[in-house]
Amino acid sequence: MFKNTELFTYCYLGSKCDQKTVLEKTGIKKYVEIKNKSSCICAICGRTDMQYAVEFDRLFSDSFGEYSQFAGIQHDNKYVCPYCVFAIRDENRKLLGFITVADALKEEFKLIPIVGKEKAKQISGGLTKRQAFEKFFSLPEELQNQYLMVAFNRLGKKGTHFIHKAVVNIIQADSFYFTVNNEVFFFDRMKMKSLLDLIDEYKEKNPKTKTWSYYFVLEYLTSKEPLKGDFTNEFKILKILEI
Repeated sequence: MFKNTELFTYCYLGSKCDQKTVLEKTGIKKYVEIKNKSSCICAICGRTDMQYAVEFDRLFSDSFGEYSQFAGIQHDNKYVCPYCVFAIRDENRKLLGFITVADALKEEFKLIPIVGKEKAKQISGGLTKRQAFEKFFSLPEELQNQYLMVAFNRLGKKGTHFIHKAVVNIIQADSFYFTVNNEVFFFDRMKMKSLLDLIDEYKEKNPKTKTWSYYFVLEYLTSKEPLKGDFTNEFKILKILEI
């Protein structure tokens, strides 16, 4: 099973790379070789098989306020693995999000960036937030038994480090987990589709709502009468993604 920053790195680069090569691609010159691997844990992802690493203090200042979200920080670890170093680069903080797809057997790795509307026109393969949500419905069908990560940065605010919070899924059914910054959501394709069908039906009967987002129609609809079934999770997904 891949760690999240490891999977992101492979998909960003398009192939698996050894740890030294990954570090070289970050441009960082000062790193250490780990002699005793069993006694060294990555401060961010918690991996225990580091061959090379960068000192934690070289990457973060004392004013950084998200230490508690790092898996290995509670052990007072001083080093960060090459994959986490690659993932926390400033350019990755600017992403609205990403979808990664990996076939471990074929060693095929792909990264789909989620970006703003203007950048989506400029970046080959880039998706807007709305386009990414629409792709959610085909992902489980396309990716049987492959590794998948879907993660969004903190929405509506300045970007932050979010890749190390992503959930690695092995796609086997019509559902998967995704993250929005540090919050985890469960996406059930069939359940969400039935809810959107209900909303579309309502929009069709009420012309004034045709241009509304799914979330606003749902909010209006539920103010009139309760829905049949529990769509609390789906309601929250539409709201937080502003779909």
